[in-house]
Amino acid sequence: MSFIMNAISVAAKVIANAVQHAGIRPLSELHGMFRGPKSEGRSYSQLDELAGDVLLNALRYSQQVGLIFLDGHENPVSVPSENGAAPKKYAVVSDPLHGSMNITSNISVGTTFGVYKSSGGAASLADILQAGNRMKVAGYILYGSATVMMFTSGKGVHMFVMDPDYGEFVMTRRNVTIPNPAAQIYAINSGNSEVWDRATREFIRWTKCQAAPYSARYVGSMVSDVHRTLLCGGVFMYPSDKRTVTGKLRLLCECFPLSMLVEQAGGLATTGMQRILDVVPRDIHEKSSIFLGCKRDVDQVTLFYSYYGAAYEDTPFNAQQQQQPQQPQQQQPQQQQQQVPQPLLPPPPQQQQQQQPPQQQQQQQQQQQLPQPPQQQPQQQPQQVSQQLPLIENSNSSMENPKRRKF
Repeated sequence: MSFIMNAISVAAKVIANAVQHAGIRPLSELHGMFRGPKSEGRSYSQLDELAGDVLLNALRYSQQVGLIFLDGHENPVSVPSENGAAPKKYAVVSDPLHGSMNITSNISVGTTFGVYKSSGGAASLADILQAGNRMKVAGYILYGSATVMMFTSGKGVHMFVMDPDYGEFVMTRRNVTIPNPAAQIYAINSGNSEVWDRATREFIRWTKCQAAPYSARYVGSMVSDVHRTLLCGGVFMYPSDKRTVTGKLRLLCECFPLSMLVEQAGGLATTGMQRILDVVPRDIHEKSSIFLGCKRDVDQVTLFYSYYGAAYEDTPFNAQQQQQPQQPQQQQPQQQQQQVPQPLLPPPPQQQQQQQPPQQQQQQQQQQQLPQPPQQQPQQQPQQVSQQLPLIENSNSSMENPKRRKF
C-alpha cells in the first residue's frame, strides 16, 4: 500500500505544478476543451487529460495496481503483471481533477481517489463494482493556497500539507474529526431549487427557521466544500432532482472516497434513504445523490426523507407549476372573452328588478303608455299632423303667453 500512496503523492506534485501554471501558459495549451465519453455527457479540458495521464502513469509503475479507472475514461485500464511477477491485487478509482472548469476563475480544485483490494488473484472489474464499505484506502488532494492531502485507511483521517521548500508532504494533523458542536453551514447549488424534491426543500427551510439560521457556503468544487465540512462542520448536499433523477456525482470516483473520509472523521454520508457506502454500483459510471457532513445535520436530512420519501418518487411542487400553466393559459383567455362579458351585462338589471320592482313597473307602464299615441297618430293621419300641430302649440302657448293668438 505504501507504494501506491507514494505514486499518488508524486502525481499530486506534478498536477499541483500544472494547476499553478495554468494561468501563465497559453489558454490553448491547458484550457482547450474536448468532449468526454458518451456515458459522461460533459466536456473536459486539456488540464483534465494531463492530470489523468500523470496519475495513470504513476499508478502503472507502482507495480501494485492491476486495474485503474479514471473519471473521463469510458473503460477501466488493466495493468497486467510482468512475466513471473505476482498478480497485482489492487484497483484504484479516481477523479484526477475534480472541478477543473473552475481553474479559469482561480477556484480550488482537487483529486479524489479510492483503493480496493482483490480477494483472489489479479484485480478485475468485479473488485470495483462492490459497496464502498469494501474500500481499503480513500482520500483527496486539494490544490488551493496550499496543496493538502486528506487520507484514511480506515483508522482515522490524517492531514498532510506539501512543503514548497522541500517538495514533500508533511503531516500537520492526526486523527482529524468534525468539530462538535459543528458550524451551522450548508452547501448546495440553490440554482436547482425549482426542481428539488420536497424533502430537500423542507430541510433548507428548516435551516432558515432556527433561532440561529444556517449560513450558505457553496464553492462549486466538491473537494473544497468537503474540506471545509471536515474542518468546520455543516453539511454538503448534491441531491437528485427532476432533471437528474439518479443524481449527478459519480459513486466510484467521488461519492465513495469522500464518504469514507467523512465517516472516519465522525460524520455521516447518505443518499437520503440509504447509507452511501452500502450502495452497490451496477455500472462503473453510475451516479447518485449525496448528503454528507456532521451527524447532526445528516440525521435531520434523513428524518425529512423518511417522512417525504425518496427524491425520485416525489414530484417537486414548483416543477408542477411550470408544467400546468401552459394549457390553462391558452384556454382561460378564450373562456373569459366569451363568458365573462355576457354574465356581467345582464345581472345589474336583474338585481334592480328584484330590489325595486314597484318603481320599475311604474316606469315601464309610463314608457309603454306614453309612446303609443304618438306612434299611432303619425301612421293613421299623416296629413293632419301639420294642421293639428299649430293648434296644440296655440293651446299650450295660450296659457303661457296670450299675445301669440294674433298670429
